[in-house]
Amino acid sequence: MRVWMNPLPLMHALSVRPSLRYVPRRAVLYCPGNDERKLRKLASLDVDCAVLDCEDGVALTKKTEARETIPRMLVELDLGRTEKCVRVNSVSSGLVEADLQVILQGEVLPPAIMLPKVEDTQEVQWDIHKNRTKKTISFIPSIASALVGVCGDEVSAHVEMTQLSP
Repeated sequence: MRVWMNPLPLMHALSVRPSLRYVPRRAVLYCPGNDERKLRKLASLDVDCAVLDCEDGVALTKKTEARETIPRMLVELDLGRTEKCVRVNSVSSGLVEADLQVILQGEVLPPAIMLPKVEDTQEVQWDIHKNRTKKTISFIPSIASALVGVCGDEVSAHVEMTQLSP
């Protein structure tokens, strides 16, 4: 039997913002980062958080296209009150470094970066040290496996002690 746990409350609890301002993420929409037509449609939708996806929503052969499209869309899209978030590939995929290298060099940085499939604190620490920007970015580790019971508190404690600002 597979048990699915909604990661949204955990992701909010692990969100790091220096002001500790509440950011509601009740309605979250994931959109493939390589599909410009779908990304442009986000402006007409009323969601709390729009996730421009580099991970599961994008075929392996389209990852480079997503990396090129997302920074451009971050500049062009006006989503009003909707938070823009970029979901990078997991650390274990071996693709996250390429994602971050392109996204963190963009003209407009995302207010939040989501790291999926976090399994231990080393993955969180690895990702946090990749943020070499002058802007504070919310970091949302997504723990969507049974490991949340084993390492969730440890990951949460690590994220709470680490800020994503220089």
